[in-house]
Formats: sequence, structure tokens, C-alpha cells
Amino acid sequence: MHLSKKSLIVVLVVIVIILCTFITALSGQSKSTKAKVKRIAYVKNNNIWLMKASGASKQKLTSFSEGTNKISNLAFCPNGRKIAFVYTDQSDSLRIYNLNTGQTSSNLAGSLSSVDCLTWRSNTKLIFDGLGNSSLIKKTNANIYQLDLTNNSVSQLINEHGLEPRVSPDKKRLAYVSIKLKNNNPNNYLGYESLKYLNFKNHKTKTVRRSVIEITLDGRAFNNPRWSPNSKKIVTHSTGSDVSGGINTYALSGKKLGGFFTSQKNGYLAYGFAEFLDNNRLVYKCCNAAYATKYYLRMSKINGTKTKTIKRDKFSVWRAGDLSVSISKQTLLFATYNLATSKPRNIYSYGFKSKKIKKLVSGADLPVWQP
Repeated sequence: MHLSKKSLIVVLVVIVIILCTFITALSGQSKSTKAKVKRIAYVKNNNIWLMKASGASKQKLTSFSEGTNKISNLAFCPNGRKIAFVYTDQSDSLRIYNLNTGQTSSNLAGSLSSVDCLTWRSNTKLIFDGLGNSSLIKKTNANIYQLDLTNNSVSQLINEHGLEPRVSPDKKRLAYVSIKLKNNNPNNYLGYESLKYLNFKNHKTKTVRRSVIEITLDGRAFNNPRWSPNSKKIVTHSTGSDVSGGINTYALSGKKLGGFFTSQKNGYLAYGFAEFLDNNRLVYKCCNAAYATKYYLRMSKINGTKTKTIKRDKFSVWRAGDLSVSISKQTLLFATYNLATSKPRNIYSYGFKSKKIKKLVSGADLPVWQP
């Protein structure tokens, strides 16, 4: 049987459509599979490295001189193709490593002498706090800035002194801490510390909580605000004798949802950097209140109940930036830190479901999940 020319064209068109559909499906499957492969960035010997979640395929990204670590504040952009970090040598230099090109850009913060707390608003906008003069006291003089990579410009984002910014997971708000002197009097040792957030859409700020603090002391009412996965809660921790200590969780309305300081059962002090494991659970560090010689990494509900110890370490302490949670992989990354020698020790992973700890790399710290 012979097909007419018209029929043959129709058959060929159908075949082409089927082939295109098949190729598209394979491509989509390949992209989907690739998207599931999460890697971990970390710092070792003054360089940034990348490895698989299993700890395999370790790859050195940067080529700085090995020695005392000068790298801090690792932060992936939302698409996972750029890593922002701070390199400190006499003064802070804001830099970005591009995974696509293998190149590192430097000194993106211009004349700012101090740069800290990097958080991405989008793939082209990076937010951080900084000082123009390194001799100033950070907690009363820091400002929050935004770097726009489309034109490499830096602008002040909020019209007040603020520090420790953190973009919400839904990218709609920015949590930060505001500290100012009472009556704006430089001779007054009392001040106000507030937990606030900025709405990116209307550029309005809202105060979640405010506390009176003594500026001359190291006490802080709110430290390192962190968002819940649903962007509806903020957790902070307080330090120092001049403020009520502990870990506290707040709704955006200002309502306190949970908080705890010491466990009456065992006398252990809950303090320091905290992260959400999910919308109702936290991971944080604590120590024995009497001597601070033993440190614990623990998880609990936001009100401090149903506590579980993940790891105990006699000589180590976990610092801000040494915890990273992957909600999708249900895995926590954490790094221990030698308090006596100020040297990093090991990076571990902890599976929420398996409840098992795995050592991934030694002599390293600052682990962070690739989005």
C-alpha cells in the first residue's frame, strides 16, 4: 500500500511530535533528578569546599593561602549557583564565588570596614549588616545594606541602625534587630533593643518585641533571628545578665509562642544560636550552667518540651553559622568548635528519621546546604 504525499507528511509530523515529547520528558526527568542532588559547602584550611550530602566527592573551590581561617558567613543564593562570604584580612571584604564560572569577585561592599550576617533576597540581591568605621561599636552603629549584583551597587536598606538581618523563606520579609540609645543620647548607657521585620512589598517595618538593655554590657535581648519554614514565626536567643536569657519564639504579631532558659530538672542552660527543624521544633546548644564545661546540641519543641540530646561534647561549642537544616532531606548539619584552641574540629550530619550521627569531614566548619 502506497501513502499519498499528504498522508506521508501527516505521519512524519506525528512521529516528530512523539519524538519531541519523549526527549522533553527525558530532559525534564534529568533536570528533576539533578535538582534532588544537594551538596554541602564548608570551610577548611582557609578555603571553601563542596561535597555531597554523604561526605563524598570533596572539591576545593577557592585558592586562598592555607593557614588561619579568614572566611566566614557562607551563604548560597536561592538557585544555589553563587556562594557569598566574608574574607577578613585587616578589614572585611564581601566576596562571591560563582559555581558556573569558578571565579571569585571581591570587595563588593566598597568602603565598609565590617560586614556580617549575609542573607539573599534573590539571586541578584544580597543583604547584610555593616559598619563604615571599624572603631565604632557594632551593636549601636551597624546599618543594614543591600548589594544589587545587576549593577554592583550598595545601598542602605533601612533608615535606622540595625544588625543581623535574615530574609524569610518566602522572600517577603526581612527580620532584623534594631538597637538605639535612649533619647538618642550618646551619654546615656541605657538603650532599646527591638526585634523587627521589614515588609519588602510596602517597605514598612513592624516591631515584634522591644526590650530595655544596658548598652555598656554585652547583654542582648535578641540575637540571630531565624524564620520558621512557613515564614510565620521567628526564634531568637538572649544573652547576658542584664536581660532575661533563653531561647524565645514569636509570632509576627508579637505574641510569644514559646520560650525557655534553664531546665529545672537538670539545671542546664539553654542558650546560643537556634534554628527551626520544622514549624514547631528547634535545634540549639546548651551547657551545664554551673561551670560551662560540657556542651550539648539539643532539639525540642518551641516551648522547651520533648527535649532530645543529639550530641554531647566536653570541650566544644557550636557557634552561629555552624548549624544548617535541610527540611527536604530531613537532615541537620553541625560543626563542633574547640573552645581552647579556637580551631574547628569536625562536621557531622544528623538524620531526623534515622536518628544517627555521621562524621562528614574533620578540621572544618561553617557547613551550609545548597538550595
